[in-house]
Amino acid sequence: MNQNQILDEDFNQNLQASIPTPSIRYAGFWVRVLATLLDGCALLPLTMVGQWNDTTFKSLEIALIILVFHFIYKPFMESQYSATLGKMALSLKVVDKQLKPITMRQAIIRYIPWMFSDFFAILLAIQLYNHPDFHQSITLVELQRLNQKTVLWFLAILSSFITLISIIVIVFNTQKKGLHDYLAKTYCIYKK
Repeated sequence: MNQNQILDEDFNQNLQASIPTPSIRYAGFWVRVLATLLDGCALLPLTMVGQWNDTTFKSLEIALIILVFHFIYKPFMESQYSATLGKMALSLKVVDKQLKPITMRQAIIRYIPWMFSDFFAILLAIQLYNHPDFHQSITLVELQRLNQKTVLWFLAILSSFITLISIIVIVFNTQKKGLHDYLAKTYCIYKK
């Protein structure tokens, strides 16, 4: 190695040492659970319209519109604003490896564990609304009993279990990444 190469390496090392690197605070399990609960509160009016529709109006089209909205909410918000409403309220954001906003592709990949649950919820709604006893059922308890008589109900519960496993992984690593974060190459961090 010649003198110029040594000087260049020293210069580059000193330059890198003088550039401040951002300190990153990863969002842990409980703050992300709280963000999810806040999202549930934000979407509560829509959920209540859905329950009213199930028990009173009984329109499959309204049910599907509400379910599709729930289906696209998280990927859309995270790709466009780097956070859902719950994450925004807690000053969290979802970023890529370079700490930049994530793409729609990453947001969709990140959403895969929830996608199965939402997909089965849509299929379950179609099956429920076409059940011969559906229009006579007027309480949520009666509707729940109808749901539990289907194979799709078991698949919806199983997919929720898979989502839970994806989330629990957050507890066991230093960067607080869930399986969905590993799949999409994303991080959930605190805003500065």
